Amino acid sequence: MEHKTPTGAQISHSTVEKRIKQFLVSLDELINELKNSGSNKSRSSKGLVGEQVEDLLHSIEKCAKSRVYLKEKDDHAGLDSRGTELWNMTTKLRRSEKPSDIENKNTYLKLRHLAYLTLDCAQRTCGRTTQGSLRLVKIAVKAGKTYLDHDEVSLAESVLSNAAKYIDDLSKNTTPLLVNEEGERVNLECEFLVQRIELSFLQHNVNAAELMCNNAMERFSRDESAASRLEPRIRESLGKVLYKIGKDMVKRANLTSGVEWLARALEIVDPKYVGSERFAAELRFGIMQNLVQTSLKTQLPSDLRKAEEVMEVMVKEWPERLNVHCLGLDVIVAQELRAEAYHAALMKMMSSIALSERSFKACVSLLTAHCGFLFLLLLDERPKNLTRVATGLLGNATCCWRRICKVVGIGSHAMYSITS
Repeated sequence: MEHKTPTGAQISHSTVEKRIKQFLVSLDELINELKNSGSNKSRSSKGLVGEQVEDLLHSIEKCAKSRVYLKEKDDHAGLDSRGTELWNMTTKLRRSEKPSDIENKNTYLKLRHLAYLTLDCAQRTCGRTTQGSLRLVKIAVKAGKTYLDHDEVSLAESVLSNAAKYIDDLSKNTTPLLVNEEGERVNLECEFLVQRIELSFLQHNVNAAELMCNNAMERFSRDESAASRLEPRIRESLGKVLYKIGKDMVKRANLTSGVEWLARALEIVDPKYVGSERFAAELRFGIMQNLVQTSLKTQLPSDLRKAEEVMEVMVKEWPERLNVHCLGLDVIVAQELRAEAYHAALMKMMSSIALSERSFKACVSLLTAHCGFLFLLLLDERPKNLTRVATGLLGNATCCWRRICKVVGIGSHAMYSITS
């Protein structure tokens, strides 16, 4: 008769406890090896640690799949304390080792994964608690971020799939969470979804990324109660991921999808919630700039209207930036508006930006790029309007040039050499 190896719940408590005791002995050896490795950084010692980690990962995965509770509290405490110690050691290792050392990087990532699985096994085998589940999700998102930053897709998928079970437990908790616990749960769940969106995109599963993005936005952005609990840094991280996906779509010439992802990113980085810190403001500026530029490329009426709306906000918030005004003129050209609109935008630009030789060159370059549109305006405008607009343009340009010459200390005759 063929012998079948017991799996899952079929494995007895004694078998699981025996495996865990053996695992703890081996884990202690690894921790001692890591403590002593400071004075011995030879390739052979690193290779030995790598082999130990692989064996321990295989062992702990078996224990975690057993789905039985431990009778001996000492074993649970041993898993928890060793897992915590190993996690802290990986944090120190990350700070001390050179990032260019590929072998150290791989060992560090696997050690971190081993630490997480050890803590996960401790939580699973003693019965899940609210605080324990919150702690494991917090550790999982820290590990997930590390793996995604290093493009370790398989490790990220493993740890995030594991964390999903704890998030599900928390959502089904029959006992209401305390106010601080509920706030922590909301932030951790959103952070988890941010990483799942990024992971799905890295796996080229755009449909899954879009589904989770819509889920995150409905639950954590459009719901005022949840939105008020969400920390600005997590909202910014979600906006950053959506911005990254939007730019990648544009790079791949998928302009329509690019506009959609950039619009989602802009909705997330609402200044009402992210504040006016420099990073948040620059992130928002980058999203808006790319959204307008991409909308102009699609030439869809709805996208052009969106570009115009975004430009109005940008001109109000960043009136001193030359690139904002140049982009505004591009919007006017794309919408084929009348000369008055172009004239008004150009005059506003000249009165708002800091005058310099560099900004004047940028203005000349922009007008050169728009010469076709300006020529059509000359043909379409009535003589009366044409005279007024042309006179205004020429007068302001001359005034602008004289002021620049005064600032940089050159004669007006230098205009020809600068603009050529």
